[in-house]
Amino acid sequence: MNDKITRLKNKTKNEIISISKHSPINKKIKRFNSSISKNNNPSSPIKRKCKIPPISEILGLPTIDESNSLHDRPTHLPQGITVKVVELIDYWNSLDNTQKHKNPTTKIYRRIAGLLKSLQSGAFGKKHPVDEEFMKYHKIESFYLHKPFSDSDIQNGMIGLSLLLTEGHGYETNGVIWPDPEYKQALRKYSLADLIYKRVYNPSYTKYKEPISWFLRVFACPPHPVGSIFSIDYEKPKFKKYFNYICSLLSVPPSDKDKKLLSQKLKRIIDAYSKIDFENPIRTNFKWDSIMLGKKHYERFIEEYMRYIEETYEYNDWTISTKSIGIGVKSWSNFLLFLYEEFNIDIRYLNEK
Repeated sequence: MNDKITRLKNKTKNEIISISKHSPINKKIKRFNSSISKNNNPSSPIKRKCKIPPISEILGLPTIDESNSLHDRPTHLPQGITVKVVELIDYWNSLDNTQKHKNPTTKIYRRIAGLLKSLQSGAFGKKHPVDEEFMKYHKIESFYLHKPFSDSDIQNGMIGLSLLLTEGHGYETNGVIWPDPEYKQALRKYSLADLIYKRVYNPSYTKYKEPISWFLRVFACPPHPVGSIFSIDYEKPKFKKYFNYICSLLSVPPSDKDKKLLSQKLKRIIDAYSKIDFENPIRTNFKWDSIMLGKKHYERFIEEYMRYIEETYEYNDWTISTKSIGIGVKSWSNFLLFLYEEFNIDIRYLNEK
């Protein structure tokens, strides 16, 4: 009886030990103890067998950089507009002084795309005839009409157009700078399409009857740095008035070089007038008060001088040019002699170069 009880106790003890070894609580304790003993680091990371992809990759979302690029460029381009065309137009948008084109769905964007494709294919001249006088005047060789333009060619042409619209760049021929500030401002309002191929809507205002291409112009001969274009914007209103009056008398419209020279001549005349000896009654006759008003009143003096030139040259059927006006030229000497003989005003000493 006692032996039976002893065996039963031992069996029960072994079952309890077996159960405790496989209990969840004991497993947790073992795992905790093993993590502490490993490198003595209780927060050692758990190694995974494979890398878990980020949530953006799982959901197919763009990254931050991709999101920005997609924001600037539509994900679905309209029919007929390629990614390459969009890249070229984006390049144009990055240049200075240009009209920007960012919406591929607009009519002007589609027109630009068509023009760029015709340049790339070499069919520009066939699809878009250019005025022969324009080609001849700007010395554009005819082979440009059939040239297949590469992407870098088109970008170089775009740079040329940007320079054409930039102050301090253009073309200078015999002292004449083109385009002048007024026309440069007008060109800045042109779209890229009109700069590549511009139709002439009012032939009566231009010598060209057919469309023109500023793109071909700048590609054949890129704009270069030019001297500052002459301007009298900073001058006083009184000076502007008489400067414009002198320019209006010229037989041929003055170039920028002529205007600059006339401005210098007018300033020398004003300076010469200020040197008149008004205090000496022998050398001046104050009976002609309409001219001799004082050192600061040169207006009537200039008007009389220009009237003398106009009447003399018209009577003799001579051409009035920049060389006809100013101190040291024949008209100036004759005018001073005229004042002395007709009005007894002796200011011939002003005839100094």
